[in-house]
Amino acid sequence: MSIRRKFFKVGILCLKKLISQFFSTIKKQIIWLLRTLFTTNRRRGTGNAGFVLPTVAMVSLVVVLLTTAILFRSFERSKNASNVRVNEAALNAATPAIDRARAKINKLFQDGRLPRATPTDNALYDTLVSNLNEYTFGDETQLKLTKSSQYTGERTELKTAWSYPVDTDNNGKFDSYTLYGIYFTNPPISGGAYTHARNSLEARTLPMTAGNVSGDCGDTLGTSASLVGNTGWFKIGNKLKKAFFVYTATVPITTTPASNTKYELYKGNKSFSALEYQQERVQIPVVNNAVLYEDDIDISPGPTFRLNGRVFTNSNLLTGSDGNNVRLYQVSSKESCFYDDDNAKIVIGGNLGAGGSTDTSDLSKITQVDLFRKGEATDPIVVDFAKSTTPASNEANLIAYNSLAYVQRINRLVSAQIADTTANATHSDPTEVTKGIQQQKDKLGLASYTAPEELAFRKQQLQLYFQKRTRRVPYKEVSFGGDALGTYATTSPLQDTGDILRPVNAWMYPTDPTDGKTGTNYTSLTLSTNSGKLIPGATEPTTLQKTYDGKEQSLGDRVVIGNNLPQIWWDSTKSGFVGPNPQDTQTISGINWDLPTTPSTPRTRRSRVEILADLGSTDRDKDWELAAATVPNSIQDPVGGLRVVTGGGIYLPQGYTTTGALLDSNFALATAATTNIWSDLMPVASSTATVATATSLISNLITLPNATYTPYLRMRATAVYHYKATGYSATSPTPIACVSSYYDPTNSTTAKNLSTLPYGNATGGRSNNGIVYAPPSRTTTYYQNVLAYQAQLKYQNGRWANEALKNALAKAAANRTIAEQSAIDAALCSLQILDGSISVPGTLPIPHGAIKETTFLDSRQVKAIHKDNTTTTVFETFTNADGGATLGTDYDLDKKDRQPLEIRATVLDINSLRTTTIGGTTPAQEYLLPNSGIIYATRNDALPDLSSSSGDLEAKKSESPVDYKLDPTRRPNAIMLINGSKIGRGTSNNYRDAEKGLILATNLPVYVKGNFNLHTQQEFTTALSDDWSNFYSRTKATRNPNFACRPSDSRLPNCTTGDEWRPASVLADSITLLSNNFREGFRNEGDYDSNDNLGNKASGFNSYVTSWYYKSDPTTKWFYDGDSGVTNTSDAKYRLPKDFDTSSAFDPSVPSTYQGSSYLNNFVTPIQLATRTREFATEVCIATNPADCSDNKNWVMAVGGNCNGLTSQKTAGASNGILGQPISAIKTGTVARLPDCGEAQNLPRRVAFQRDANGNFILNNGKPVVYGFIGEGGTAKLKLFPYDTWSTYKPGYPEDNGNGISGTFLIPWFKTQDSSGNESFNPDDPPLLTSQTGQGSPSQKPVLQIDFPFAYDSLDTGNISPGKHRYWLQIATETTFNLIAIAGDTPARPTEDNGGLHNFVRFMENWNPTGGTGDAIKARISGSFIQIKRSAYATAPFSTSISTQSNDFKYKIQGNDSRTPFYLAPTRQWGYDVALLSQSPDLLAQRLATIPDDLPDEYFREVGRDDAWVQSLLCAKKLDGNFAIDPDQRPCS
Repeated sequence: MSIRRKFFKVGILCLKKLISQFFSTIKKQIIWLLRTLFTTNRRRGTGNAGFVLPTVAMVSLVVVLLTTAILFRSFERSKNASNVRVNEAALNAATPAIDRARAKINKLFQDGRLPRATPTDNALYDTLVSNLNEYTFGDETQLKLTKSSQYTGERTELKTAWSYPVDTDNNGKFDSYTLYGIYFTNPPISGGAYTHARNSLEARTLPMTAGNVSGDCGDTLGTSASLVGNTGWFKIGNKLKKAFFVYTATVPITTTPASNTKYELYKGNKSFSALEYQQERVQIPVVNNAVLYEDDIDISPGPTFRLNGRVFTNSNLLTGSDGNNVRLYQVSSKESCFYDDDNAKIVIGGNLGAGGSTDTSDLSKITQVDLFRKGEATDPIVVDFAKSTTPASNEANLIAYNSLAYVQRINRLVSAQIADTTANATHSDPTEVTKGIQQQKDKLGLASYTAPEELAFRKQQLQLYFQKRTRRVPYKEVSFGGDALGTYATTSPLQDTGDILRPVNAWMYPTDPTDGKTGTNYTSLTLSTNSGKLIPGATEPTTLQKTYDGKEQSLGDRVVIGNNLPQIWWDSTKSGFVGPNPQDTQTISGINWDLPTTPSTPRTRRSRVEILADLGSTDRDKDWELAAATVPNSIQDPVGGLRVVTGGGIYLPQGYTTTGALLDSNFALATAATTNIWSDLMPVASSTATVATATSLISNLITLPNATYTPYLRMRATAVYHYKATGYSATSPTPIACVSSYYDPTNSTTAKNLSTLPYGNATGGRSNNGIVYAPPSRTTTYYQNVLAYQAQLKYQNGRWANEALKNALAKAAANRTIAEQSAIDAALCSLQILDGSISVPGTLPIPHGAIKETTFLDSRQVKAIHKDNTTTTVFETFTNADGGATLGTDYDLDKKDRQPLEIRATVLDINSLRTTTIGGTTPAQEYLLPNSGIIYATRNDALPDLSSSSGDLEAKKSESPVDYKLDPTRRPNAIMLINGSKIGRGTSNNYRDAEKGLILATNLPVYVKGNFNLHTQQEFTTALSDDWSNFYSRTKATRNPNFACRPSDSRLPNCTTGDEWRPASVLADSITLLSNNFREGFRNEGDYDSNDNLGNKASGFNSYVTSWYYKSDPTTKWFYDGDSGVTNTSDAKYRLPKDFDTSSAFDPSVPSTYQGSSYLNNFVTPIQLATRTREFATEVCIATNPADCSDNKNWVMAVGGNCNGLTSQKTAGASNGILGQPISAIKTGTVARLPDCGEAQNLPRRVAFQRDANGNFILNNGKPVVYGFIGEGGTAKLKLFPYDTWSTYKPGYPEDNGNGISGTFLIPWFKTQDSSGNESFNPDDPPLLTSQTGQGSPSQKPVLQIDFPFAYDSLDTGNISPGKHRYWLQIATETTFNLIAIAGDTPARPTEDNGGLHNFVRFMENWNPTGGTGDAIKARISGSFIQIKRSAYATAPFSTSISTQSNDFKYKIQGNDSRTPFYLAPTRQWGYDVALLSQSPDLLAQRLATIPDDLPDEYFREVGRDDAWVQSLLCAKKLDGNFAIDPDQRPCS
């Protein structure tokens, strides 16, 4: 029964009762009628749930009283009957107008020109009015309503009104006009309040509030609607609502019409009737989702996995387990105020699979799902998942989507459209694209744009256009490495042009559109069916709402599936596009809904896809940076924030200053010599780099490629902006401060600031980091030469050192975007800090240290993972396709040659930012962490992965994240959040309407360190058990009125203590969660500076080789030193760090207070194990060029004297004067002693063998002879030790050779050889040789921890596992993170796992150091997980090798098939944070909202001629200025 008919039926019944009772009873019946009309527990679709606002209550009361009065006024039965008939006729005439208005509102919300973010009043109105002809039916006349202005900013004109003629007596001639208008705007807001009362051109009232809000859930959800910024939407309960009003009136024609062939005068009683129709649109904010994914969701973990709440994916849901159960719960306890079916729907744009992305068959443990049955004894019921589509033999890995194939198709569509419009002048881009381009330009607000910028705008909008209209590509259709384009690589994949432009059918539809189920020639997937029913079974949606009151009867009622139908698709029956709306369905031939069974109802599907690009781009100059830069119009406007931009740094050659050098003030000589920088990934070049004068000189330990002109880092700074700054301009902002960001991570001392600086200083400190300086005072003109020089600098691999600065300087100042302006500002900050022309202000706008730089190694982000391609002339470990590299897609670089990248991160101290004020208290006190919560942070030295070989930049950027090729030139520099346990502003927890939570947005990876945004209250006072055994049984009596609220909120009077938690969102390239115990560490703790950190050596990395053989100072590698808290007892005491020591002095089973270091404890950096060894003599290479050390004649052993020259002390093959010498006389050292010769300290060094004059081995019985030491008469002397007699005669141990060493002495462990010459791990055997004869040399085959993490004197081949770890990974501690994680991930493929949902937020510590899997340390995460893209910077894969590679590429660690060495998994104590459902929406919650399945709420009311809204309608004019109706029918002249 329609709501309109229900209205009259209820009214008649009520009036019968009113007539039969006294007036004392009338009051009760009025209340009964109101409750019938506005039932508090009615479900959507069958009526509106709602608490009646006072205004609406008064209107409703007036309706009842007016209706009663009208009926009692009608005394004559015949006249009354006539009036009833007239009114009924008028109402019948009005019904088509209501239907027309409904259709227009529905079309408006489908309009591609409307932002998918929660559309504001202005966006809705402008879209409608700008395209009014499209919203006008053929028989309609457009009208304009006006009123005089009484208030500033008041709406005085409404163009969303129409009229059309009506034939009320069905005689073939029109005798009346129906007028109707759509009203939905709200009055402007100023100071948090409306500027004027609602007028007759605006929406009449607020939306209705939810029924349970006024009941016992008022403490949780509030008791009134909350305005959502300046959008015109309201937060009611956990949904966004907006009221649309339609007023319609049918009036007779009373003046003789000009044409009597179609029109006539109205005959009969000239009565009047008008109707008010109220429709409430509902949207579900993005934050209402526990999980929201753009790509496949893979939930196939080993341990038990539980998740509550709503799940959404535009792609597939692949779930199951071979181990423990996966269970998807409803949102909360049955007694929760949030217990609602909408809050736990599972919406799948693609298909449902019963396994993970790499599984070739269904997994044994089927995922369980709880169905909503509120009010029933069995609520909820638990059912099993069932897959929705079937490849050849149940392979989930073939259901999974091929991300690269999809991107390739999108890029081909874009290129084809550009080519097509170039070749065909009559072809054009769709209006949606051209309008999107203009919107991008309007946001930037520049005077003009370059041709490349114009082309980039167009390509980006075309990409988005085609993404909405192109289905995804399963691996069943295009296998990995397969041809995604087919014949369309050379022919056009387009159909039509302009606004009906679309892909070919095969790329748009998942199945044949004529039957909705045939996959041949489309995705090649077959739908799962059973006896004419689709799997999973489902109830027809209207039946589910009306018959079953929304109680889910089948799996498909909770898990709704779109079967890969794109967001917008072409409906040939309508000859137009349709979208993801309830009415836009596709029939599946021969398939019926499971319910109702009688009559059988054909099953349909509709698109479930919502492109997540509408959440807003975090790229530079896009939505989130612009939002941070915008000045809010009111405290409700959720924009205006803090921007933090760290520059690329200033690089200068030694002897140069910001003004150049003597005879080279314009840097011409420096530029001509070289533009390649000494990267900050390399050892710090100078201890005086930050000195302003030309006295900054290179360390004597560093040899630059060009000693005179190679530039090295001299200063880096961060430009900080805040919208509240005095004189701030959103389009041309100036920094509030410069913050120094020069950080020297060599060791714990150099990492400290210079002793002359006011914060974080120490004697010996070399950094200038976190110091707040005044903003720049000089312009680009002053620094023109040095800035131009910076713009030309590159890394050695060819990537620009500061591309942002280069691009900014190439443009006129008026045409620079705010991102380009910030690149210049950051450079100016750096230059002025360096030359001393700005200083620390007396009053700091930002506390010192609130923003600073740090470094650490991310062991997942290895520099390179592909081995060198010998067919190219470059190193694939060094450069990308732009530099000539050809990368494969196997991860085949030897483990020993992989090194984690050093991450440079801008650290934001949330506690400092949230407690520091800025500006005055009007209209509300602001803080560095702004009231809007928005912080946009970035670094100009970060470089994205550009591994793709595409020549088109936009295509390269979209393909590189999904091509399974790791770009060694990328730099995933990042943002780190620390001290974030509280994010509320100031020191008070009291409610402030202006204050939101936190939205950190960045284009870069983010690391969240330590407890973050802690709840101090829970939803129930009964805590949720860790095993969720009481999830549903928590009671109404234990609801906590202090949960997710703040004291002094008038809407929540029972919130007296409140919760210190706030909504917190992090939008990033990737998100890594670090425990409270994580320690970044310093380079010297892992001998980082000895690595090949550029990757341009043929040998790969081999730091363990370089460190021992090519560097004589062993104090930098694996020695006890001050950084590990242990003092050396001997400079030559070669040992592992404290946490790795296996001697009795340090029991590895006892956890150490030493935290470890990311530079060492990461289990990816190859670390050479130490072992007990015999004492061999060493020799040094005296060649000037290290490459000449391959000639054995260049190796010498120095004896006696002061080693002058080194060359005369030993000639290859000559032992005279050497043998028998005491150990003290051998000046080139031993494996246990440093060289005594100063000039040998930094020369390559190796074990010495007896050789002839040509450098060949001198053999004894066919075997080589090594130099070593053995004690004779209490003195260790140099002797020869033939391999042939090793078992009976070998060198002594260092501790036995009179070195003053006590205890076991350890040295780096290389593989040895047994008596047969085979490889051996026995450290007591002689050194392994590359060859046993000729020019052989010691084989550099170290014994590494990544292969033998538990080896010591004997070989232990065990894996790192729970309870067995030897501290090779840092030990995590229990940590809580409450946040909405919005980020990218890496793609999976049939041979490679991407970690799935359970690894969406990343980890890199040992979370399971003791006990079994069930004893893992808890990572508690309450919030939401939103995957919006593939990572562009942090692109290293989750799996370090693919399943088809040999075991040689596995690491000795448990979990994930030994392919994830960087962590042991935590106990994932995860859940959706229901607190998010009760919060006033911030900008994120408004960015993207989805429309629920059930129809909008609707209300009807008959209104009189004297109603102000009706009077305005009756006074409407046509566009030609003439009134729409006859004079006697309108209240105006």
